[in-house]
Amino acid sequence: MKKRFLALMMAALMILAITACGSNPDGKKLLEDAANNKEPITYSSMEMNMAMEEPESGIAMEYYLKVEGDTEVAYTDLSISVMGIAMKGDFYIDAASGAADTYFKGIDGKWYKVAGDEVAVGDVSSMSSSINAESLAMLTGMCSEINTVGKENFNGTSAYKVQMVLDLTKAFELYESYVSLEDLGISEEDLNASEEAIKEFSNIIELYTYIDAGTPKYLGMYATLNKDAIKKLAAQSTTDAEALNTINTMLETMEFDMTATAEYGSKTLSLPAEAASATLLTDPEEIAAKMPLLSALQGMLEMAE
Repeated sequence: MKKRFLALMMAALMILAITACGSNPDGKKLLEDAANNKEPITYSSMEMNMAMEEPESGIAMEYYLKVEGDTEVAYTDLSISVMGIAMKGDFYIDAASGAADTYFKGIDGKWYKVAGDEVAVGDVSSMSSSINAESLAMLTGMCSEINTVGKENFNGTSAYKVQMVLDLTKAFELYESYVSLEDLGISEEDLNASEEAIKEFSNIIELYTYIDAGTPKYLGMYATLNKDAIKKLAAQSTTDAEALNTINTMLETMEFDMTATAEYGSKTLSLPAEAASATLLTDPEEIAAKMPLLSALQGMLEMAE
């Protein structure tokens, strides 16, 4: 009886394993299908966090960026902190009128506008699907491995999680179609001699793309650091124990993650009501003095001098 029970359990586990493997479709095929989806992205966002501290000097840096918007209005929130000095600012870009105008709340609490260049707003929606397809196709060509690792909820939608292992050698080859390696000061010999290092460097970033589990379409992306890969690369680069200890200590404080999302519904973004009475600015010096981010940056540069 016991043997029969064990045999049944083993059979059940095998069936579950086979079913689990079969439930994850081919990652590359998912990306190709998503790239062929012509439905335009109507709302997108990107949020990135980065932080690190140099252990010997104690110099710390923090960086945060968020960009989101629809086909007409975009919002950007940026903050940078270096050596305890913080720079922060946010602004909107509105292209609804046919020009990419910038709106921001000044350091005096008033709203200001900076006129931008003309843009073909009507083309933005149709462009989003082609940009989506081109980006996915380009990323696919830069990978050594593409694997579906499971299914999970992403931004409120059931999605396949596809891991993309970047191959910087392929990235260089793809980049060469736009700019030659010779122009960059890189030779084929350099690439061949550094092949192992490039391979290890490629593992530093863990990259995942999310594809809708229903209708194959791009939903977003997530990237983070693989600290173990960085340690391995450092160990291959030097045998200096003190240098390795500094790197490992710095890694304990180092953070990086980026999340991008794409939506296809009716979600929109509007300018704040106060922006309707914004004062037009044309003088670059006045813009720099009133815009919080530029004003803080100008102050930091003056301190550095």
